[in-house]
Amino acid sequence: MKKFFILYNDMLEVLDELTDEQAGKLFKTIKAYQQHLNNHLDPQPQEIPPFPVDDFVTRIAFASFKAQFNREAKQWHQSAVNNRKKGRMGNLKRWHPELYNKVVAQELSLEEAEEEARSKKNRPSKGKETKKEENIAEPAHNSMESISIDQIVPYIPKKRNTYWEIKPIEALKEEYLSNERLTQVMFKILNINDKQQLSKLLCQFHEHLESQGEYEKDIRDYCSHFKNWIRKRKQEEAVEKQKKAEEQAQYPRYRTFGMNEHGQAVYLD
Repeated sequence: MKKFFILYNDMLEVLDELTDEQAGKLFKTIKAYQQHLNNHLDPQPQEIPPFPVDDFVTRIAFASFKAQFNREAKQWHQSAVNNRKKGRMGNLKRWHPELYNKVVAQELSLEEAEEEARSKKNRPSKGKETKKEENIAEPAHNSMESISIDQIVPYIPKKRNTYWEIKPIEALKEEYLSNERLTQVMFKILNINDKQQLSKLLCQFHEHLESQGEYEKDIRDYCSHFKNWIRKRKQEEAVEKQKKAEEQAQYPRYRTFGMNEHGQAVYLD
């Protein structure tokens, strides 16, 4: 669903010709039309049905707004569809590279490749693999203190014999924060003590994802990507800290001299 729209200054000049009551009707019509667009363009763009406006003055004033809204809404929603497809392709490339290559080679459609991936997930697992999954699903509580950042993945909510569902990253953030075991592990690793700090980190992670054109993921990919992003941040912070330490060692700060009560030169710091 589109959460914003644009009004240009030159289009607002029509308000100078309207009474306050007419201007109010115009803005209520604008609000109703934006909801109308979202209902018919999300999740897939389609033909926009008629939108009747009863008041003659409002209909005339609204005409130019409507044309602009139609153009920009179709462009925005088509971009959202393209981003969803990129997310699905990225998920396929990560977990099923052989199917991804077939889609790229146009041997399979994206939908056919995803269906085949689902069928692979639904195949019965062997006894050892089942036992391994059970061990992962129920980790020992005494390992919480010593767990490393590479051990986050076992705490991802895992549903056996199901396909990992693609979701918007905002929905995945809520799912991540609602997982008490996972958040407790992150508190230990990041040396933080509440979900507000973790939520702030996830917001920064979302900015990184959006800068890469990623708006949707599955929960496993989301958690794994966040883990790697955190690890990279830690490495960069360590490098920066080491660099500052080397600079301070190379260029030591000046010390302050002074005189003590006996007239001798001493360091004052």
